[in-house]
Amino acid sequence: MVDELGRGTEGGGRVCLNERDFLIFKFLIEMKFANGEQIFEMFFRSLNSSNPKYCANRLSLLKKSGYLHSHKTYDGPANYYTATKKAYAILMSRGLEDDHLPSAKEEMDHRFFIHDKSLVWLRIYLEKLELGFSWMSERTIRRTLFLNFSREERLARNPLADALIPDAVFENKNGERIFLELENSIKDEIHY
Repeated sequence: MVDELGRGTEGGGRVCLNERDFLIFKFLIEMKFANGEQIFEMFFRSLNSSNPKYCANRLSLLKKSGYLHSHKTYDGPANYYTATKKAYAILMSRGLEDDHLPSAKEEMDHRFFIHDKSLVWLRIYLEKLELGFSWMSERTIRRTLFLNFSREERLARNPLADALIPDAVFENKNGERIFLELENSIKDEIHY
């Protein structure tokens, strides 16, 4: 349960949530997952702060309060975090008018781990260097397109089953829309 102040009231502790926590939840839902270093770079590093200890403590507290799950991978000792359904529910309860936010994926899909991890870094760099704005992840694009179909079409079949969706769409400094597709391996020309 979550009270009206956004404090966790069950499952391992109470935490008073702040705006940065909500941004972290949204980021994790959009991007599927991120590790502590990535979350630190995106949300905690500033000109005044370069100590990742506070970030690690905050992530631990959010995990204990049931807002995050942590996962180990073959990538080394780093914890990777996903937002929980509880985190998604608190975003929705805050009056988030955006029903285009995909639902929380609490588990990681390791089939695309390297690709998705690289995509998180790419987003962080583009946004930090102020080269990318208004980022829409593939998950958000799919959700938005899916909602454009009628209820009958959505129930009859998956209307996006064969759709080619880019990994992201964002705007550059000139306001131009950029479609991003990240490839880890060489593909046949027909794929492009």
